[in-house]
Amino acid sequence: MKFTSLNTPEFIVRALETKNITECTEIQKEVIPLLSEDKDVIGQSKTGSGKTFAYAIPAAERRIRKAATRRFW
Repeated sequence: MKFTSLNTPEFIVRALETKNITECTEIQKEVIPLLSEDKDVIGQSKTGSGKTFAYAIPAAERRIRKAATRRFW
């Protein structure tokens, strides 16, 4: 499954593609949509399965969007 099918913003998809990450893992497929809806999630998966990205992608998206709406003057 591609990250775009999880409604991951294009700027994040492009950043992932620069590291040759194009397909999401099972944990990412399950966690990203829930975190994007601000739901609490506890996930368990093997080392190397993509847990960090599963949590970091929605967090980064939220942080970037919040910073984009903030005024700096």
